[in-house]
Amino acid sequence: DISPYWYHNETFVNAISIKTDHKTSNRLSYSFGMTFSKWIHYTHNLIADGLGDEISTNKIDILEFPVQLNYYFRNPDKIFDPYAKMSLNNAYFHQYFYGEAYFSYPEFWGPFSYKRSKYALFYNVGFGTLIKLHENISLLFETAVGFGLVYYIPKYTYLEGQIGLKYSF
Repeated sequence: DISPYWYHNETFVNAISIKTDHKTSNRLSYSFGMTFSKWIHYTHNLIADGLGDEISTNKIDILEFPVQLNYYFRNPDKIFDPYAKMSLNNAYFHQYFYGEAYFSYPEFWGPFSYKRSKYALFYNVGFGTLIKLHENISLLFETAVGFGLVYYIPKYTYLEGQIGLKYSF
């Protein structure tokens, strides 16, 4: 995921995603679930010309609740089952940034910390495929482009990829 949540660094973020999927016909299905990702970044910046020093930790937790609609291009009896997808992702973002900074100006000395949380809504559109390994088990591959609907700025456009296993009951 080239994340939309922090503007200063385009980063791939690992996430755990659990979804349930219901096929309404041979061509349509919908799914909903939960995705959790965590990102921690440690820095130690020495400001040029001896003007200061900063040591900081930036911790970000993201909890998403995607609702997805899939359109399958052909009947599912084949080994490859490609589909187009679109989804709405409700997301909760929490950031905790803390550390110590020492600059040549005394008013900027000492420890600092701040927390912020926000809600975001994203729209994703993309493609995926299932590769049948067994009657009930498939490999899942998805890729999508996401756009921010709440807190939208140009940096809130992102790419997303997912690889996983699907088990059908």
